[in-house]
Amino acid sequence: MKNKLVYRLGLIFFVVSCALWLPIVIVPFLPLTTGVKAIIAAVSAVLAEICFWIAVLLIGKEVVHKYRSYLNPKNWKKNKKEREHE
Repeated sequence: MKNKLVYRLGLIFFVVSCALWLPIVIVPFLPLTTGVKAIIAAVSAVLAEICFWIAVLLIGKEVVHKYRSYLNPKNWKKNKKEREHE
């Protein structure tokens, strides 16, 4: 396994990348102008992707794929063996 600090830092970047998608859902309901909403959503999406790819570089694509499969709602009813074969 890679250095624990690098692994943990990669997981932090992955969690941050997932959290950065939330403003895209919340921003339309805020009392802001359309231009400001568009800027916030675009910046949030770009930062989320940057954090995601940094996480991939730090912890590896296999680990990221595993965690993304846990976060995918269509996989929530599958058991552990079914998820490993994907």
